[in-house]
Amino acid sequence: MSREALEREAAYQSAMRMFRSLWEKGVLSCKDYLEAERMMREKYKPALGTLFSDISLT
Repeated sequence: MSREALEREAAYQSAMRMFRSLWEKGVLSCKDYLEAERMMREKYKPALGTLFSDISLT
């Protein structure tokens, strides 16, 4: 994996940790979390992060 790909992956994972925390605290709805996830996948194009995107939120 290239350095650029690793940096994109790290940025994606960091953003998703923040969004997941907000969802768990009730600040974001499930719909909002999924929209944020979609936007972050589009922005960062993570190689590994998409492996976990199908995990149920309930």
